[in-house]
Amino acid sequence: MKKFKFRLQTVLELKSKILDEKLIELSKILSQIKTEEDILNQLVEKQNSLNLELLTLISNCSNINVEQVVNLRNYLPQIEDKIKSQKQLINDMKNVLEIKQDEVNAAYRDKEILEKLKDKQKKSYYQEFEKKQNNELDDITICRYSFS
Repeated sequence: MKKFKFRLQTVLELKSKILDEKLIELSKILSQIKTEEDILNQLVEKQNSLNLELLTLISNCSNINVEQVVNLRNYLPQIEDKIKSQKQLINDMKNVLEIKQDEVNAAYRDKEILEKLKDKQKKSYYQEFEKKQNNELDDITICRYSFS
């Protein structure tokens, strides 16, 4: 019996490779987003701790260090700007993530189409083979019956 050979096997392999590459890109973007979200969380924690420190300095009426209070008040807007820019960076990365997810979905659909075509052709090939084999067996049986 001649083995089934899918004519578009190289295309299917190429589509699989493209899908794998897209999945790797997607996972890299996801890890970058997670890293940037960790940085954002650290900035927010730093902002909260600075606010708390500022409150404790101000509430300590007996021993107010004006220089520290001024420095903290000057530093807090910088932290807020960093938080805003970090949030914007994360939003931009999420937009890129959506685009990459669409690309992965398209690559997956392309691969699935070829795999379904392969399965369909394979099934058809083996059905045709079985039909030919049954015809040969019928011919052999007819020949034997005729000679007896």
